[in-house]
Amino acid sequence: MQNSAPDTGQQQKRRRNRVPISCRACQNRKLKCNRQRPCQNCEVRGDTDDCVYAVRVDDRISKLSASAGRHEMQERIDKLEELVLTALATNKPPPADSNHPSGDERASPINSNPQSSIQSTNPDIGILETDSVDRHLYSGETAWNSVLYEISDVRATCTESTRSRAYEYETSHKERVQSRPHPSGVEYQPEGVQWSHVELLNQLPPRAALDQILSMFFEIYSTTMPVQYVLHQPTFMQEYWKYLESPKATGVVWLSMIYSISSIVLRFWGPDRHIPAEFTRDPYEQSEAFYQLAAHCMSLVDVNHPVKGTIEAQLILLHAGPWFDKKDITRTWLTTGDIVRLAMRMGYHRDPSRYPDLSPFEGEMRRRVWGFIYQTDLLFSFQLGLPPAVRSPEYDTATAHNIREEQLDVCMTAPPAPLALTEPTYISYIVAQNPVFRVFGDIVETLNTLQPQPYSKTLELDSRLSAAFAATPFHLKRSLPDSVTDPPRLVLQRIELELFYHKVNCILHRRYLTAHYKDSTFESSRQACVSSAMRLLTCQMALHDNHRWPHHRWWSSSLNSHDFILAATILCLYLSKDCVRDMATLTPQLQDLQQALRQSLAIWTDVRDACVDAEKAFMIFDSLRRQHPDILPDDSSGAASSNGRRFTPGTSTDKASASPALFPGEDSADFPTAIDWDLWDSYVREVESLPVSAFREAPFDESLQ
Repeated sequence: MQNSAPDTGQQQKRRRNRVPISCRACQNRKLKCNRQRPCQNCEVRGDTDDCVYAVRVDDRISKLSASAGRHEMQERIDKLEELVLTALATNKPPPADSNHPSGDERASPINSNPQSSIQSTNPDIGILETDSVDRHLYSGETAWNSVLYEISDVRATCTESTRSRAYEYETSHKERVQSRPHPSGVEYQPEGVQWSHVELLNQLPPRAALDQILSMFFEIYSTTMPVQYVLHQPTFMQEYWKYLESPKATGVVWLSMIYSISSIVLRFWGPDRHIPAEFTRDPYEQSEAFYQLAAHCMSLVDVNHPVKGTIEAQLILLHAGPWFDKKDITRTWLTTGDIVRLAMRMGYHRDPSRYPDLSPFEGEMRRRVWGFIYQTDLLFSFQLGLPPAVRSPEYDTATAHNIREEQLDVCMTAPPAPLALTEPTYISYIVAQNPVFRVFGDIVETLNTLQPQPYSKTLELDSRLSAAFAATPFHLKRSLPDSVTDPPRLVLQRIELELFYHKVNCILHRRYLTAHYKDSTFESSRQACVSSAMRLLTCQMALHDNHRWPHHRWWSSSLNSHDFILAATILCLYLSKDCVRDMATLTPQLQDLQQALRQSLAIWTDVRDACVDAEKAFMIFDSLRRQHPDILPDDSSGAASSNGRRFTPGTSTDKASASPALFPGEDSADFPTAIDWDLWDSYVREVESLPVSAFREAPFDESLQ
């Protein structure tokens, strides 16, 4: 009798290890199961959801569930799945129609739809899934569907009926909510008449005009935002030929691109240049009309479920918009934030090399697009003095490779070998500029941090910035005298690279311009700041050379204008500290500073009627000149002559040789010993919002002395 009990327990244990052949419901009811799916008993009782069969567990899952029975593991996974799916159904916005599958459906690994595929098997880098129409959707490791993905190996050992029930649950849930309205995300609200797709097609310019527009778009160069780099010219032209063959098959995303491109080109064309005869309106009016049509095209796109080309179309539309005043910049900044988040939703912030299902062509273009998004977000955020949406620890997308356009093809199966950066290509300018932008991003993050940073951090960033700029290839660093026979586009790129480097250098060191003036610790920062400000004004003079590029309007964007205003302000502040009242004792180096300011003021005078920023800059510095002649004397004074010297861009950028000699002196009692840069920035931003007439009615603010 004593041995019978252990034998009974051993028998029961062995019996539990066998896989039942009846369904769970028949086991509980102790009925004979015919082992159909569903079985006859469950079908009669209407309990088909409970007709679940156990499956054999492999060795790995058996080790995980050694302490728990097979049925307990099944129940726990079913419960977890139910909780996750319920949370997804409760928290996610429903889709608008069946043509745009929900993000939940595309991202969930339990979806057994064979037309979708997961492109990552490592949950640490997130999931990038492609559906049947080549739409990409990215989910990080914190997303609910990533949790399901992590347990997919465990779920694979469970019943197929559980997988089917989950898929049916999502499908039925989708059907229940298809007709509900959903938020539109990024919104475009163009003014005027609402056009249908056919009417939008009819508004396009004729082919002769479009040929000219596209030719000029890929040839022009904007020193502010060269947006044409987000497109692959040969591929885009193939799409253009398809449009000419079958216009009605063209989607609204591509239509938005072509309208935005037309708007950009007509704005650069200007009233003083021959335009196609098909355009009878003023170029700027026609440009605005095309911009409104492009915006309306994007209003027809469901950006919550982006299709191919959505990000590119939004970026080109962003570039086509106005940037003339603070309201324009703020609106552009807000739209940029939406584009950043949509791009992250599509996985642009993760390097394509992590997802082998992305084609080499698509991966390379995604790098270009993300680089442009990063630069756009950084520039507009800094313009408003706000932190950018993209932070360096949150993305790993590599810089685009230096590849010729003809080396890229949609059908290629292997990426071409990148060329050396010294090899000039269509994309080499963006590739060379990117390292400086990366350092600029780190500088902006450092300046925006709430914790005080040691001066050693500034020196470290300065070293990185100098190294990044020094790595610029030779064909992008030649001086203006050596660039006489070079194409204007290439010369403008050289000026822009130097301009951007010195702008970043001013931003990095400007806080030390007047702080602790007698402390020699910060002397190198003061020299670097003043030297870079001088170089910025030299770049302004080079860009204003109407004989070299008469149709290039550097002042048409607030981004460029504010850089030159910053440089002139820095020189004014330095002169207010360092110059003496007796102008006869001024050194030649300080006379050069005053001469640069006078030349800048002359440029603002020349373009003051062309844009609001130029008018306001002229009013500010003209008021300063009249009220403080010791800082900015008239040309008739003894300091007007600069001994015949004139700075030219492209010369040595070494701080010791490029910057004027700075002379320490006693602090003037009439000027402050430190400048509150936050207060100054807020003042400048307040000035930007004032009408031009305000400068004619009020004198220069004495508090800035």
